[in-house]
Amino acid sequence: MMLRSGFYLQTVGYTVLIKILLQDENFDEALNLLDQGHSEEIKLDVLLYNPVLHIAKDKDRYYGACC
Repeated sequence: MMLRSGFYLQTVGYTVLIKILLQDENFDEALNLLDQGHSEEIKLDVLLYNPVLHIAKDKDRYYGACC
């Protein structure tokens, strides 16, 4: 919807929206938005990944990324 209005998200916009989705317990939609940012080659920062990984761990939604 934002793209149709001519608004393109950057790193800060993705970070804010994903954190709001995580606070709203909408983890799947936050992951979708994270994927969208990655596919648009937006350079997402570490401050965004930390809360996503924390909630993924709490929900047992991580897939053996470590040893």
